[in-house]
Amino acid sequence: MEKVILQGVVEGIIYQNDNNGYTVAVLETKTELLTIVGCMPLINETDKLRVTGMWSNHPSYGPQFKVEICERLKPDTTKELIEYLSSGMFKGIGPSKAKKLVSHFGMDVLKVIKNDPTRLSEVKGFTIEAGLRISEDYCEIIELEEVMLFLQNFGVSPVVGAKIYKEIGAGSLDEIKRDPYLLSLGDFGIDFNVADKIAENLNINPDNINRIMSGIEYELMKAAQNGHSFLPSDKLKEFSSKLLKIDVELVDKGVCGLVETEKIIEDVFESYEGMETRVYLEEFINAEKLAASDLLRISNSVIPLNHKEILKMTTQLEATSHLKLDKKQKDAILQVSDNGVVVITGGPGTGKTTIIHTLLSIFDKIGMKYLLAAPTGRASKRMSEATGTDASTIHRLLEVMFSEETGRPFFQKDRNNPLDTNVLIIDEMSMVDISLMSSLLEAVKNGTRLILLGDVDQLPSVGAGNVLKDIIHSERISFVKLSKVFRQAQESMIVVNAHKINRGEYPTLNAKGKDFFFINASSFERVSEVIIELCSKRLPEAYGLNSIRDIQVISPTRRGPSGVRALNVDLQNSLNPKVEGVIQKEWNGIVYRVGDKVMQNKNNYDISWVKTKSGFEDGTGVFNGDLGSIISIDVFGLKVQVYFDDDREAWYTFDNMDELDLAYAVTVHKSQGCEFPVVVIPMCKVHNMLMTRNLLYTAVTRAKQMVVLVGEEEWLAQMVRNNREMFRYSALAERISFLWEH
Repeated sequence: MEKVILQGVVEGIIYQNDNNGYTVAVLETKTELLTIVGCMPLINETDKLRVTGMWSNHPSYGPQFKVEICERLKPDTTKELIEYLSSGMFKGIGPSKAKKLVSHFGMDVLKVIKNDPTRLSEVKGFTIEAGLRISEDYCEIIELEEVMLFLQNFGVSPVVGAKIYKEIGAGSLDEIKRDPYLLSLGDFGIDFNVADKIAENLNINPDNINRIMSGIEYELMKAAQNGHSFLPSDKLKEFSSKLLKIDVELVDKGVCGLVETEKIIEDVFESYEGMETRVYLEEFINAEKLAASDLLRISNSVIPLNHKEILKMTTQLEATSHLKLDKKQKDAILQVSDNGVVVITGGPGTGKTTIIHTLLSIFDKIGMKYLLAAPTGRASKRMSEATGTDASTIHRLLEVMFSEETGRPFFQKDRNNPLDTNVLIIDEMSMVDISLMSSLLEAVKNGTRLILLGDVDQLPSVGAGNVLKDIIHSERISFVKLSKVFRQAQESMIVVNAHKINRGEYPTLNAKGKDFFFINASSFERVSEVIIELCSKRLPEAYGLNSIRDIQVISPTRRGPSGVRALNVDLQNSLNPKVEGVIQKEWNGIVYRVGDKVMQNKNNYDISWVKTKSGFEDGTGVFNGDLGSIISIDVFGLKVQVYFDDDREAWYTFDNMDELDLAYAVTVHKSQGCEFPVVVIPMCKVHNMLMTRNLLYTAVTRAKQMVVLVGEEEWLAQMVRNNREMFRYSALAERISFLWEH
């Protein structure tokens, strides 16, 4: 759709949000009055504007002009200047004082306010202090507008521009022009290529050392987002050379500069192939080193329990609770009695929960305090339900707080204020990244037993590191792998097929009276049609399921016709369609409605939440992967209320809406730590990197009652055959082994 430019005067402000600048206003052009909406911070009545954007039709409010670029034009006449000064933008200046200023300074009054504000005291009614305050407010407004206008030329939205100004503060535009690459290294979601375009516009030389250093740092940050704790020096130089389009020799200079300023750390390690230089961001090398030393510290700090007593209690529990533990499960219990850290892994139906039930009963008998936690709210809730014991998220366990001073989160529980417990049990360990693991271990005091539960064959964490596998591969931490599938679990084809897939065997499909089905669909369009039909009619009608709450579509990919983005639009239109009277809000091309299933897509430590269903509790922090639903939308207050599955309610301002994704369909990675009654999985051709066995295994094991695959069997067979796993650069295993030997 072609962009339109309009010019006019603001006749009235209908709504303005001070936090994000979102504004609904009436603009009077030469020919008409019209409604304009968009991010237009600090505009006032009587302002003369030039706006660029497109027409849209709001279901409740009719035609609106959606503003993408807003430029406030300077007054041309004394009348316009008086209106501008008395518009409310300048605190303490009404129409009478505005006339006095214009009478005294003429059309130069804005220059005086900006550059020589003490001169305002020449006019009766103004002090030097008032002049300085007015100048400060005016300069802030002008600077915000300048930053937003400047960045809009490079495709940066006004909302992001306002966030950048809020983060950097006074002198933002000068800072950006001095170093445009700070935008790609900050938490603004701006690609390095966008920063490069700004730099090119500012005539910054491609060989500029700051550009080179920023490109190298950007590659390390991108590697961390892909799960790597570090990059080998040669790989980093190769990637950076390609990104920057410069010779490797120049990259070498950039690496040296970053090492000298301690923005990156070079670590020389002896591998099987000889000496290797690994390059880290400081956060991740510190996390690896601390995690390795703390694991060994905790592992060696406990006093073994009496084997005879533990076995006696186990036998008594088997008799009174009708449990039957196999040899591996009993071995796991004895490992816990002997060691400070024990890793227990196993697939579905292998008895991890039975071991925890038994251990908790033993701890109760001998008076040992214990705490339970998992990486996500949904996983901790499932852990509570499975054990009958309260469990929390790791972030809440460590009492996460947000520092206004640093703009970063921190944990109140740490080495100086450790967790008060004898035993700490962490579930879904495959999801824990190296940064979180390091913070967790730091808060575990000597003498505490640490039990790490997980399924090592599932996908690794979204964040950097390969923690669970590295701990196991170090061969220095006590480890029990459960492999026997118990008889009761064997009745479920979900469990049976999950283990078959994990072994590279083709699953059993459509067995009569079972819970694992395959529906053939030979095109992307037909796959989507079948999935919508399953979720909206067939499964709810046949099994009494709630379409939104009980059924989860899980796709290997975000993109493409069988990806999460496309499926979410189709599923939303089917399961929660536009209905007269139901409030909805469009944001960045996504329509959100009351009743929509949504998922948080990044950690936000600053969002407040409350729990009211079982006593009042409040706190801050909503985390990547938290799943919930929209329960209200306040169009005039520009807020959205979300109810999360662990009973928290949180309010989002509209400028935080980009942190919420529709979640009728989610990726396999985002589904980790969750469990759903029914899982529906499209079986279509996607990128080869996503056609893997452990991706399929992870998706299948999210289901509790039923799995339905929809597509073509050849793609299912290809995923089962493909045992390739995405390689991650991490060195936790080596660090544990090195410290053990030294």
